[in-house]
Amino acid sequence: MQTQERKEAMYRCLGATQFQKIVFWAEKKKYQIMDTFFPNIETWYENRCNQILKKRYRQIAWRKNAKGYQIYQKIRLKGIRTQIFFLDKVFSQEKPERIEQFRHNLEKKETISFPNEEEIKREIQLEKLRFRKERNYRQNRNYHYDRNHPTELEMYLRKNKQIHLQGMRRDLLFLGGSGMSIVLMGPTWIGGLCLAISSVSLLVDFECVNLQNYHLCRLENKKLKQRLEKEEIHKTKENLQKLSEVYTPIATLVQEKEEIPTIEEVLDKMTTKEEVTQLLEYAKEQLCFLQSLKEQQAEEAKPIQKKIGERK
Repeated sequence: MQTQERKEAMYRCLGATQFQKIVFWAEKKKYQIMDTFFPNIETWYENRCNQILKKRYRQIAWRKNAKGYQIYQKIRLKGIRTQIFFLDKVFSQEKPERIEQFRHNLEKKETISFPNEEEIKREIQLEKLRFRKERNYRQNRNYHYDRNHPTELEMYLRKNKQIHLQGMRRDLLFLGGSGMSIVLMGPTWIGGLCLAISSVSLLVDFECVNLQNYHLCRLENKKLKQRLEKEEIHKTKENLQKLSEVYTPIATLVQEKEEIPTIEEVLDKMTTKEEVTQLLEYAKEQLCFLQSLKEQQAEEAKPIQKKIGERK
């Protein structure tokens, strides 16, 4: 516990909490700019998702028919089976728990040959819904936890951290290149400008990684993890109960289409008065929550260290 507290104190000393305020300020301005200059960005983003979906479908079709890829798969499977054989024959007595986990991962790779088209379609649909939710709630998924899926926050923090680590590597390369150009060619305004941009970009990426590390460190707390897991289970059961009548028709509609169903299409699927009433009640509840959230954001954006552990 003391080690975790020392880590949190170190990240705070490096500017995590202060940089958090800058992040929320930039987030607010980002959505204002999007609403003013890019009102159709949602349509553009969903069209881009559709293009990605078609591209992945083509890749699956090519992999199923390409002889070269089939040969590669056979060689890969032979390699995996060879590793499993050596694990069983040679290393079975050493660290059995780690060996069993490694063996499980190998067997999982062995069973997966081609991506499931339905899973890909579902992932693209979820990505569209996440983007819509971000725009409506004006909250970036990397810095605000979803009250319906609070345990996903750790995944987004780790993904965002990897993005900024790659950015730091790129910034260091540009910084070194700018410095070498100044040394070899003498000081020029272009070299100085590149050096300044690289330095600022490196500082921003460093602070972003520091901020991710700070919150990941906080999420290592077992009590907090258990609380988030219980909250997610409770919220899932609550939502299933509230949507018990409309869950099946909506799920069927989503599976039939690649696009997210419109309100008219959803209402057309409703066959009883109870289904319509339940759907409207849930919509009213979400609208009230959204309005209260906007009022809260108008007053003051709360820092993430309070949002991670609070119960709504």
